Amino acid sequence: MRYNGPDNTGGFIVRFALIFALALAAPLAGQRITVPLDGQWNIDESVSLNETPASFRHTVPVPGMANLAAPPFPDVDLFDSREIINNRVRKGVLPESAIVTNAGISRQKRNYFWYEKRFRVPARKEVAILKINKAQFGTAVWLNGRKSGEHLSCFTAGYFNVTDAIDWNGENRLVVRVGAHPGVLPEGIPAGTDFEKLKWTPGIYDSVSLLLGDNPIIETVQVAPRIKSSEIIVETKLRNYGAARAAEL
Repeated sequence: MRYNGPDNTGGFIVRFALIFALALAAPLAGQRITVPLDGQWNIDESVSLNETPASFRHTVPVPGMANLAAPPFPDVDLFDSREIINNRVRKGVLPESAIVTNAGISRQKRNYFWYEKRFRVPARKEVAILKINKAQFGTAVWLNGRKSGEHLSCFTAGYFNVTDAIDWNGENRLVVRVGAHPGVLPEGIPAGTDFEKLKWTPGIYDSVSLLLGDNPIIETVQVAPRIKSSEIIVETKLRNYGAARAAEL
């Protein structure tokens, strides 16, 4: 896309915002439906990786952290990271024998929190993608008892194709498992480092939504400005989740 007009910064910003909005909204109009899943969820805990709670006895806001649950869980946040242990050793607070090579030492009895949410969809589409903007520590998703995938990163969005598991006509039960502390993450997965951090709070700390659409799906839209030439570059990534060839845009 190119704009041939006066070269002034304020005008360019306005034109850039307008073109970006049009570029993003036009292909999606009448196609994609976003179902927000933020709000009050149920939550409970477990020690084992596969120990799904028999019942969910607490509630928690999403976005939010597990320490906001009601009634509250004891000892949420308690984890001594490798960095803070090394820092205490350097200060002489702990002996050198306290040094660990893993992520650290948990000071709580649980390893995982499990979130539960029930919802219905407003219309049937070819594809259903669950988006969890951010959660820690590590995310796994089940919809209606069927596992839809895992996303270990703590600072980027996780996308889960739930098309084959979704009930288009009835109530859906979504279960999300997150680690209760960084110690459950595989080696090499970043969870943050801080020599003074005393609390490591888990939870789904960003929005959750269900994206309903027809093939091909727009996955990302990136807009880069070229201020000197009054141009913008729009790059769009598409994906076809269907078996048949998708119609050309």
